[in-house]
Amino acid sequence: MQQQQQQQSLHDLDAPRLSQLSQDHFSQLSQADTQEAHKIRRQTRAQIRRIAETLETNRAEYVENPKLLNEHLDHLDHLQKNVLTTSESALDSRVLLTSTQIVHERIMSLKLGRAMFNMTEFVTKVLNHAADRPGESLAEIGNHFAPFMARAPALEVMMGPMDVVVKKREVVKRAAREVAAKQIAKTRNITEHTQQASGSDSAQTRRFVRQTHQILMRLRNQDTENGGVVPLFEFILHPRSYAQTVENMFFVSFLIKDGIAVVRYEDQGDIVLWGESQEEVKQKIDEANKNGTGERRSQWIPSITLDEWRELVDLYGLRGQEPKYIPNRDYSGIQDYAENE
Repeated sequence: MQQQQQQQSLHDLDAPRLSQLSQDHFSQLSQADTQEAHKIRRQTRAQIRRIAETLETNRAEYVENPKLLNEHLDHLDHLQKNVLTTSESALDSRVLLTSTQIVHERIMSLKLGRAMFNMTEFVTKVLNHAADRPGESLAEIGNHFAPFMARAPALEVMMGPMDVVVKKREVVKRAAREVAAKQIAKTRNITEHTQQASGSDSAQTRRFVRQTHQILMRLRNQDTENGGVVPLFEFILHPRSYAQTVENMFFVSFLIKDGIAVVRYEDQGDIVLWGESQEEVKQKIDEANKNGTGERRSQWIPSITLDEWRELVDLYGLRGQEPKYIPNRDYSGIQDYAENE
């Protein structure tokens, strides 16, 4: 018996019986009536789902004949009395959205003679027709068609096409290949130039490092009493070029890393520098290996700012003079911004 009731057509439900179960009376229902209300709510959701599935399954049929929607919409209005919670409201909204989409598809498929109905073309023709006849007002035409429109008329009409077609730019493949080939050639030239410049700079740096070591060894040979010990900053200082002073500092740091130059802090706080020969360095390495201590080397690079460079020039009294130890290097065409300060 219960199965027969579940299989009963949902269209045969007693409408007065459904309407009396409104939300205002839920609080006064007895337990039996509450169970009956839950049952009707389940049936309502089932019917709405069935309508939604029918519309989706037979969508093409309803697009061809939208009048078939009337029966389902009437049934949906009948069930609206029992839509009391968000779950039923969501299902009801889904059916309404599907119905609206079907009607919209039908409108877009309308044909005017042999041509498809085009809203832009229709509005353009109306505007052109009214513009050629001064006796007719666009406002009157709008008022005439307003009752048949699904929305309120716009406040203004844009003169021109509503659908703008973006033109695609035609790409010439041959031109693109030529540009790519030029870019590759340009990149190759830049790479080769960079490699040549890098190799040239590296060779030049090694030459300046050797010259710096030769100057230290010459000072050592000339000053046998002190072993060629000189103040570090006085040795690297170029009175007319801050850039070359920094370069000299780097050259000395390379010598320290190779072990052929030594720096030491004096008790008075000065930093002194002297050079050592390759034979002395090799002898130290052999002794360290015999003792099992090994030799640790590090590249020491102290920083020097532009203001500190100016102070050192004044401290050693070399302003406007030539470098005392490391001679000036001629970089043709390159002007030191700190030169001749």
